Amino acid sequence: MTETEAVINWVLQGNARKRKTINRKVSSYGLKHIAERSIGRYIGNSSFIEAMDILGFEKKEIKGTPNYFFNIHLEKKNE
Repeated sequence: MTETEAVINWVLQGNARKRKTINRKVSSYGLKHIAERSIGRYIGNSSFIEAMDILGFEKKEIKGTPNYFFNIHLEKKNE
């Protein structure tokens, strides 16, 4: 399973869901670390972003970085 597929499965297993607004509390880099802890393996930032794109999450570029904010809500077990 690729890193991207692992993140897609992580979301589809109920660890995160879409929300109406962009969540500016945690970037793609922070989110990928949360997913890694849950999945139990390394996930690249670009793989995390690709998974969010495939799943149809909205994103907002964080200028001057390779990171994004998403319209994501993490379930309590992941906070």
